[in-house]
Amino acid sequence: TNALDYSESAPGHVALVCVPQKPVSTQVLLKPFTPVDVLEEVKKQAQNHMPAWATLHVRNPLFEEVQVDCRVKFRPEIKDTAFYLDVLHQDLQAFLSPWVGTNAQALKFGWRVHKSSIINFIDERPYIDFVRDVKINLIYGQGTNERMFNVDEAVPRFAISVLSSSANHVLNLV
Repeated sequence: TNALDYSESAPGHVALVCVPQKPVSTQVLLKPFTPVDVLEEVKKQAQNHMPAWATLHVRNPLFEEVQVDCRVKFRPEIKDTAFYLDVLHQDLQAFLSPWVGTNAQALKFGWRVHKSSIINFIDERPYIDFVRDVKINLIYGQGTNERMFNVDEAVPRFAISVLSSSANHVLNLV
């Protein structure tokens, strides 16, 4: 099933979204998925508990990427700006995909993130002097028509959607 054949209001249809507890070693941690064979096994087991008239869809979450585009100024004592741009990139990924890293949390369905929260997060980093020109972009798919640029709040499109960090934030120096 893909995003195009998913409808939250289709009568008689039930969507069961599977989220893995442990990451599959080959997967990208920003978008954890359940392998297809496991989805099929879950569907087979769950189908036994469904009414005959219901249609069951077992799937992975839809991941919708949040990309941060901003300019930062590091504290005066920071000399290795390339290193700290990478640190900021990793910090943003951990913030926008809280299931990644040492303090991992569960995936959050329905989670929204406001631009002011991102600005505050960046500004609180101990190596940041200030941040400016912050834009957040939403990436729903592959094409440019599946993106929203410079939004005030990142909001998932569907109940099965999970906001996730983009693999590529646009971070520049002031």
